[in-house]
Amino acid sequence: MIASTGTWDRCRSPKRSPGCGTRLTKELFDKSLRRSPDGNRRRTVVSLQRAFESVLETPHAISRLDAVLWQQLTLAVTDPEHPWSVGTLITTDAGSPTGQPVPDGRMVVLRNVVTARRTLECHTDVRSGKVHQIQDCRHSPTPSDLPSRIAWLFYDPAAKIQLRLQGRAQVINDASADVAWKDTPLASRSSYLSIATPGTEVPSVLPPSTDDRIVSDEASERGRASFRIVRTVIDRSDWLYLRPQGHLRMATVYAGKSPLSRWLVP
Repeated sequence: MIASTGTWDRCRSPKRSPGCGTRLTKELFDKSLRRSPDGNRRRTVVSLQRAFESVLETPHAISRLDAVLWQQLTLAVTDPEHPWSVGTLITTDAGSPTGQPVPDGRMVVLRNVVTARRTLECHTDVRSGKVHQIQDCRHSPTPSDLPSRIAWLFYDPAAKIQLRLQGRAQVINDASADVAWKDTPLASRSSYLSIATPGTEVPSVLPPSTDDRIVSDEASERGRASFRIVRTVIDRSDWLYLRPQGHLRMATVYAGKSPLSRWLVP
């Protein structure tokens, strides 16, 4: 929490104000700053802690925490230093070699957030395993035309704040994908230019060549055929804050117009 000096003074006084026992002291906060590896990272971590701690200082904090959660996700899209700018996208591999459905996670860059629709987006190659896992229901015991269920995981080790999200995902290839592709720089477009399918085994002791990805802006347009958006409509979140004074956990269900949040035992 970032608080005024007066708040810290009240917490140190014999007569504490309500909730003081769970506030972040000045000493703990300064310690967290010293652990930050660089200035940019420090400011970002401080911002994340400040956002949640400032709400926890208010009455009925649970009614406001979810809004802060989505605000921070939105900020993470445009701030590469934000601890939530990269998250883990978790799908289910129903056709794994084991013959049993297994979870399959990978780190992805958070590319877009629409709070009003509760959606998160990342970009991917249509030939990748995650796309097949999202789209392929042939191995599912209960095939469905509904979008595939997946999960997102974000964590900031400095602030010790974890966010888990669940929802239904779809692979998008429409006008919005055209716009996203136009905004993708050449260096990022190279990820979609491989001739071989991502994940293809290479029968060599040497890593595969990436010469086929070094192209001009014009030549990079061939990568659009492989470019897709993975869009997840979130229906549940689970927020965990490992505060030194006592851990906090909140779950929110998104059904109807208003989210329903409840405290959970950490």
